[in-house]
Amino acid sequence: MKPRNKMEPWMFAGPALVTYIFIVILPILWSLTYSFTDWNGVGRMNFIGLGNYIKMFDDKTLWIAFRNNIFFMITGTVFQLLMGLVMAILLSSIVKGSNLLRVSRASYRPWPSVKFLKNCFPCSQKVFLPQSRICLAWRRVPFSPNRIGR
Repeated sequence: MKPRNKMEPWMFAGPALVTYIFIVILPILWSLTYSFTDWNGVGRMNFIGLGNYIKMFDDKTLWIAFRNNIFFMITGTVFQLLMGLVMAILLSSIVKGSNLLRVSRASYRPWPSVKFLKNCFPCSQKVFLPQSRICLAWRRVPFSPNRIGR
């Protein structure tokens, strides 16, 4: 379907495009500009070229922080996958207390008892929801133990 005039698509996309430019593109360009100067936020901007980047890559703290971030990224991912697998195995077998694990995957509109837990332990939903989603994904894997022989 062709628009009636050439401006019609831009009238729909225009507000979103302007918002995106002001909120995303311009701050990125300003940050890039600031990175080539020694501006302290108050005085004049002096262009120093790649000096900030050379200084940053020579700093040992950067590489320690980079190594720590990679470590936490890998161990966090592996831990969540393993916890999801363990929860899937627990949910697939008949285990006393598996209802508690099922409750942990409550939606964002939880029952009053889960809401009470959420208020007492605000981090519990952020901790249990990712693992429960991984658990549900592992339950649907064709080679999971509860699907063998079916």
